[in-house]
Amino acid sequence: MDPFTNISSHNAKAYPVSDACQYPPIAGVGSIKSKARESGLRWFGHVHRREQEGNLRQVMDMEVPGRRPRGRPRGRWRDLVNRDMRELRVVPEDANDRDFWRRRIRTADPSLG
Repeated sequence: MDPFTNISSHNAKAYPVSDACQYPPIAGVGSIKSKARESGLRWFGHVHRREQEGNLRQVMDMEVPGRRPRGRPRGRWRDLVNRDMRELRVVPEDANDRDFWRRRIRTADPSLG
């Protein structure tokens, strides 16, 4: 059964993430992964443009003291942002130019034409 045939269903299991990622053209938006990347990079740019002494900037740049737990390290938001910036070929200093940053990280949205 196609996940989009029963639109009135409120059951979350009817729309698994793997299937939802296959249907962005039908829904009229960019892929979920690319929109999540755009959102994270947009937030990074917003925080990066703030003054160095601001609370958000200090939290983003701080290193937490102490030992990390055993096992595989959890993924960190900053590592994900760095990977996304490498894929889009931008550097953190590019975020200072808001218009340039917005053009580079923007995901094409089919619903806008």
